[in-house]
Amino acid sequence: MARQSKKDGRPRALRGVLRGPGDMTLARLGARTRELARQQRRLQQVLPRDFAGEWQLARLDAEELALVANSPVWASQLRYRQTELLDAAQWQIGQRPRRCRITIEPPRLQRRGARPRHLRADSARLLEATANDCDNPKLAAALRRLASRGTSSGEDGE
Repeated sequence: MARQSKKDGRPRALRGVLRGPGDMTLARLGARTRELARQQRRLQQVLPRDFAGEWQLARLDAEELALVANSPVWASQLRYRQTELLDAAQWQIGQRPRRCRITIEPPRLQRRGARPRHLRADSARLLEATANDCDNPKLAAALRRLASRGTSSGEDGE
């Protein structure tokens, strides 16, 4: 959550919080994130272009070069190029990381908004007719609820 500005009481932009002097933890986190992005761009230069966007740098220091691949296929490709990546890491930080760790984390799917559920008008009429002939009141009520999702007369939905 963004902090409120002392001047006007409005929330401050997150960008200002990450770079500002107020909370050093957030400022350090922002700086570390930018540093990892910069290091990843440099590592990407030793890989073919088709690797771009298929992996992410999680850690780069003397102890470990840690990469996260989008799939097992990309993880295998990164493992195959591990020596090149460790050489590039050594060039960046001045010493070769002791190990290279590659994990897999598939990209999170973006949820699409729920599609409205519509029935074609003829299906809604059929459900309504079935509800009228039904002896079970609970089933008839459920059929009428379903029929109410039908498109208005004259329209044919999906």
